[in-house]
Amino acid sequence: MLVYIRGAGVTASAIAARLYRANCRIVMSDREHPHALRRNICFAEALRKGTTDVAGIGASAAKDPEQAVHILRRDRIAVIADPDGNMRGTLPFDACIDTVMEEKPTDTNMGDAPIVIGVGDRFHPGKNCHAAVIAHREGFCGQVWYEGTGFAGASQMDRIGSKRNHYRIAVPGGGLFYPVSEIGDPVRKGDTLAVVDSDPVVCPEDGILSGILPEGAPVEPGRYGAVVYTGKTPFLRDVIPEKDMAIAGGVLEALLHFRDFY
Repeated sequence: MLVYIRGAGVTASAIAARLYRANCRIVMSDREHPHALRRNICFAEALRKGTTDVAGIGASAAKDPEQAVHILRRDRIAVIADPDGNMRGTLPFDACIDTVMEEKPTDTNMGDAPIVIGVGDRFHPGKNCHAAVIAHREGFCGQVWYEGTGFAGASQMDRIGSKRNHYRIAVPGGGLFYPVSEIGDPVRKGDTLAVVDSDPVVCPEDGILSGILPEGAPVEPGRYGAVVYTGKTPFLRDVIPEKDMAIAGGVLEALLHFRDFY
């Protein structure tokens, strides 16, 4: 089964890992300069480094659909810079999965592939997808809806800086991002984690740096540039979070639900 995944951040990478192990062939897309913070567990890193490895699964950057096919033949995940989703229709995809969680309306639609699955609140089965997977709802993460939207109104998924034991830190202004610390480093409140055009990105609490943008990444004001883990349990640096694996399980359920399509 050939699957196109829009996005290559943590949630998309969890989905890709689970589907890869279910013998799917995966093509992922992201912007040229991805905004993934937990880069060590994101296939988006392939766009920056050329290749990457997440949970023992290899991925390589592709310049075009033809190169993506060669990467798939090597039993690797192909990652391409395609923020507008132009890959749709270029290969005979059996499924399209949109993991891009933005507030603006999506251009994903039910004609993009035989099976179209949306992750998050922008998706409505029967309108712009065949199934929608709940992403950031406490107690419902990973549930699949095949009709309706499941919940009324918008979620509060990314509108607060603190989410349980993770503090996401916005950059003070626009420019180029230069990290001072690395993922996995212990950090203290008041530490400078990075600079953006000489302006410091300051740590809000003691903890472990669990994610940070790479050197030279272009950022706009308000963009999240780092995330600090403040929990009491050990920080699992190279493990995909269980929340994202639950979402991945919902996507796998939806694909099996529509198995007669392929």
